[in-house]
Amino acid sequence: MKTLSQCINGLLIHHGKYAKALRGRGQLPIPDIVRYLERRFTQPLQLLSKQQYPILETANFANGQLDCSEILHLDKLVKGEKLEEFYWEAVLGLATFLRTVFATLLNDEVGNSHTGRQLNVVWKAFLTEIDQEIQQYQLYRANQNAQHTRNRHNEAAFQVGPGVPMPGVSSMPQGQNNLPWSSETQRRSI
Repeated sequence: MKTLSQCINGLLIHHGKYAKALRGRGQLPIPDIVRYLERRFTQPLQLLSKQQYPILETANFANGQLDCSEILHLDKLVKGEKLEEFYWEAVLGLATFLRTVFATLLNDEVGNSHTGRQLNVVWKAFLTEIDQEIQQYQLYRANQNAQHTRNRHNEAAFQVGPGVPMPGVSSMPQGQNNLPWSSETQRRSI
């Protein structure tokens, strides 16, 4: 999350210097640049938070920069799986917002020029790296979720005990030692 917000803020700084809307007006006071950036990017951020990523409601702009400190400090309020879910939503939302900021920046600064097309190629390579990191984490999360599900299933099975029917299961074939699975299935699940 920190890396994504730093990338977004780097793009915002760049856009504050090179946006066509700000060019040719001489040296602008910083408050004018900040107002321009916040006007330009607040609506897309709010739209993302309303439509897809509610966690982004806690992100806002301060001095022309995206401030994600409330998200980054959620660990003081939330723990465990819920914290991981919030962080994951924030990563996906910030990755989407990063794409939005770059597309806006590219269009505002160079449009569909030769330079714009070259920057777009490099940008796509950068996004590929981000997407690969996100995909690796998705696989990690899927593995963790599968492991948690297996553990819960195994705990429930072992809490029932030998010879005691599982709740909600009328008749279940039992293997040796009156356990609900054959010894081979039990060995593989352990």
